Amino acid sequence: MNIRCESLDQEAALQRHGSTPQLKKRALEILPLCHQNLSLLRLAVSTQNIEAIEQVAHDLVTLLGELSPPATLDLALQIEKLARAKNLIDTDMLINRFENELGRLQDHLFHLN
Repeated sequence: MNIRCESLDQEAALQRHGSTPQLKKRALEILPLCHQNLSLLRLAVSTQNIEAIEQVAHDLVTLLGELSPPATLDLALQIEKLARAKNLIDTDMLINRFENELGRLQDHLFHLN
């Protein structure tokens, strides 16, 4: 049974990867990169490096696109758009929400059968 929830569009992810084991294998490659980029994103925000925020958020969008996580992907897109508009007002809040959703995505992927 395929389930679409906020943390993962399982049907779309399985269409992309073909099987649950393949999806989990790819997730094991992508999720550590997402966590690394999250650290880079926090650093860029702390130094108010708008170009780096935009680039790292874009990299997250690219990485997450393979896993089809609606909420996490939407938050990364919002962060990228704010940086492009040079508006950092809600960035910290969005990054915290992104981190929470990334954890939910990771849990969801871990429990796939």
